[in-house]
Amino acid sequence: MLTDVRLSLDSAVRGAVEARYSERQHQRNWIATELALSWATAHPALADGLELTVASREEDVRKLADLEMLWEEIEEILGKIDLAFPSYLTPEERVRRWAHQAVTRLGEKKDEDDSLSLDGLSRCAASYLRTKWADSPSLEVWLIRHMIYAETFAFSREANVPIQVKSAGFWWDFTKATVKWLIGVGVALSVGESNGAGLGILTYFAWVCMIRLIAQDTAKIKMQIFKVFGNMQTAYRVALRSQTYPIEVERHLALAEGEGAVWPEGLRPIVQRGLARGTAW
Repeated sequence: MLTDVRLSLDSAVRGAVEARYSERQHQRNWIATELALSWATAHPALADGLELTVASREEDVRKLADLEMLWEEIEEILGKIDLAFPSYLTPEERVRRWAHQAVTRLGEKKDEDDSLSLDGLSRCAASYLRTKWADSPSLEVWLIRHMIYAETFAFSREANVPIQVKSAGFWWDFTKATVKWLIGVGVALSVGESNGAGLGILTYFAWVCMIRLIAQDTAKIKMQIFKVFGNMQTAYRVALRSQTYPIEVERHLALAEGEGAVWPEGLRPIVQRGLARGTAW
């Protein structure tokens, strides 16, 4: 009998969510449904005012949709997500931005930032974590994916990785290498003209050796940056799996952190919530 009531309550809650949110956005509506169900579970007296039968479904949906206490508490969480969306987006663009970006996007040019605000995402995570009745695996994995993507995108953009051929960063590195070579050739020619070709050649080789030593240090730094980016990108790829397991996400977050990545506030506690549940998201 309890199973029958629960299934009927699920149906009524889904109908109420569709009534409250006119835009048909799958992720947002499913998150709202899970939050509403967890609220109803924490407030069992709610079912006393519902008949929860097939014949009464429309009336039950109306009652739930008009239950302002329920939606105000849900908006305390979902409303924080609004802070993560750029203000210039149209309603249609906001609906589309709920979706996740492909992993390949992280390897492309960063002229346009298509991530959500880390500050807004962190506020939503904090609001969710401190709300005792809230339980939404869909919100957890949605936050985790967007937070990992936003942090990885920001790191990639700031560190200019991976370097895009014909990008400003690529031509800047090419220009610096060319200038260094020209300076070395110029100095060697000047020394050779004043002190003989032998000393000029020796000067050139000394210059090349110095540049190589400097380049090795620079290469080590860049290789470390590439390694951090690669680990962050892998963490996002793992988080995007259709069966996303908290233990796998936690392991890859730790690997990236061990190389120097700094994850946004609220990300690891959300993952810990999933680990405590012990199931896939």
